[in-house]
Amino acid sequence: MLAPESWFYKMFDEVPGVSFFAKNVQGEILFASKGILERYGFLGEDEIIGKTDFDLNPSAFAQQYVRDDRLVHSTEEPIEGRLEPWFNTRGLPEWHMTSKYPLRDIKTGQVIGVMGVILQIKSPESLPAIARDILPAIQYASKKFREPICVKSMAELCQCSVRKLQYRFTATLGMSPQAYVMRVRIDHGSVRLKNSNDDLSEIAFDCGFSDQSAFCKKFKQVMGMTPLAYRKRFFAKS
Repeated sequence: MLAPESWFYKMFDEVPGVSFFAKNVQGEILFASKGILERYGFLGEDEIIGKTDFDLNPSAFAQQYVRDDRLVHSTEEPIEGRLEPWFNTRGLPEWHMTSKYPLRDIKTGQVIGVMGVILQIKSPESLPAIARDILPAIQYASKKFREPICVKSMAELCQCSVRKLQYRFTATLGMSPQAYVMRVRIDHGSVRLKNSNDDLSEIAFDCGFSDQSAFCKKFKQVMGMTPLAYRKRFFAKS
């Protein structure tokens, strides 16, 4: 249903820091530039074609991506400038700006999917103003996630009210401040699970959880599988 010109996306392989993807209405990957393959650790495009966000991402994050896709489908309007944290192998956030656009049938003009670009943000100065406003809270949470963190303290760092901080986080990241703190903790835990043989109790404490049970419960809720299943899945790929 797509024109041959759809291969234009290969151009993005030559643009540093920019990636391209396209999905059909079922959410299955149609095309992916080199940056997307590197992001998920694939060697060739054939390894990712047909996969969905739930195959590639933790359940909670996949749900957000799918919600955005459906919004593009239903409104036939793009979503531009969605800021997303992506945690590297050291468990530190790297920032990306994602924009999504309707993918149309060449003959009918009907929306048959979503295409998008992901731009890596190299410096805080390149972030949108609303994101820079909450950067102190983001940086604080990223460093102090092992400790109890209250939203009021995060708001004070940004010199705004709790309500305004909640709005800015949701508008910029698509999640609340509390959800961001939890994401940092879970992503740090996933890095530890992949790169060490440490006991779950040790990892739980290092991620800011009071005990192993609380860590396992929240990890399964966010990632869609238990910590042990996640670890086994990772080593099975190795």
